Amino acid sequence: MSRKCPCPWRRSSPTPGGWNKRKNEVESVENMTLGRRIQEQRKRRNLSQEALGEAMGVSRQAISKWESDLTIPEIDKLIALSKRFDVPVGQLLGVEEPEEKKPVDEVPEAVPRDRRLIRWLSVLCAVLAATSMLSLGLMLHFRQQVMTVLDPPKAPEWPVTELEYALRPDFESKTFDLAVDLKAKELRGWDAELMVYTRFGKDGPLGNGFKTQRLELPLPDGTGQTLVEDMPFAFHEPVSVMVYYTDGQLEGAQDLMDLEPLGPGMAWRVTPPTDAPDIMPEENRDLFDKFDLY
Repeated sequence: MSRKCPCPWRRSSPTPGGWNKRKNEVESVENMTLGRRIQEQRKRRNLSQEALGEAMGVSRQAISKWESDLTIPEIDKLIALSKRFDVPVGQLLGVEEPEEKKPVDEVPEAVPRDRRLIRWLSVLCAVLAATSMLSLGLMLHFRQQVMTVLDPPKAPEWPVTELEYALRPDFESKTFDLAVDLKAKELRGWDAELMVYTRFGKDGPLGNGFKTQRLELPLPDGTGQTLVEDMPFAFHEPVSVMVYYTDGQLEGAQDLMDLEPLGPGMAWRVTPPTDAPDIMPEENRDLFDKFDLY
């Protein structure tokens, strides 16, 4: 009858396969993700996902997402996991090697655990803050680009809301002076010009043709005044007055009124623009006093 050998070395000697398995486990730990490390620490302590979720104050599904690397635990949860597993936060994140246990008489004086934890939390907070700032900057940049495409900026269509003028013709030289005072709050800070365009036939002072004057119209507070002098005219030929305004790449123009000299010694016909809402030019002969004309 055969008997089994009671020699202990027959039962405890490791096989080559066992050494290879241990080596693979060590190598796999180094390549673990955060989720795999959480899963490994949980299984070492024989905890179920439900039990760990109750200890962390989250659901089992949250633990499952952590271990599957679908989501990342928040900072306070990482601290709680570190305390629950009794491992540094840096070790959970994979930026700190596990410490080998040594005999009590060989253990050097170590940095307090709280100080180590604060150091790794500071690094983590800095990384999260930098990532958040970068994401916010990119989001604002792309939002501005999208809004520029979907809703590009436009120049105001009818910025002039009030208009006063004073007209002084010289029928002998067939020239006139025109003073203008207007309000355009939407054009505050814009570059603006007053444009006066007159046409005249063969009886005009310059013969057949036309003439245009462009005068700078400052609008620092949304109001502006300017004076046109010695502008030629011809009877029954229209004189057009308009304002042209720009701001960077934006530009626009608005008709202010049309003037028509009817004859020697006769009042001029003043016609407001037909397509401008609620704009009625008002004559104010005192406007010339603002320019010290006597």
